[in-house]
Amino acid sequence: MINNKNNEVKLNPLEKQVEEINEWQKNANNPGYFIGSGKAPLPIKNILKSPIIMLIIGFIFAIPIIFSLVKSFSIETIFNNVVIITISIILITGGIIRLLNKG
Repeated sequence: MINNKNNEVKLNPLEKQVEEINEWQKNANNPGYFIGSGKAPLPIKNILKSPIIMLIIGFIFAIPIIFSLVKSFSIETIFNNVVIITISIILITGGIIRLLNKG
């Protein structure tokens, strides 16, 4: 849709996201190219908007760790999986907090 005042092309939100993803994909490996705000890639930013996806990914990370801890519980097992445990806890708690704030 063209705006008559400024002769600018306005994109709907989906087209804007597709355009940003295409730009990010083309220039992701270019160290001198500044993409967006530089804070987070667009796919990660959109995951944070959906608490259900955060919960699903958190549980997908947590299930194998729970099985490995039940199978052979030791301090070494915990230390070997501390990064995955942390990521799953952050995703699950973030998803729950966002669900509670929406509802």
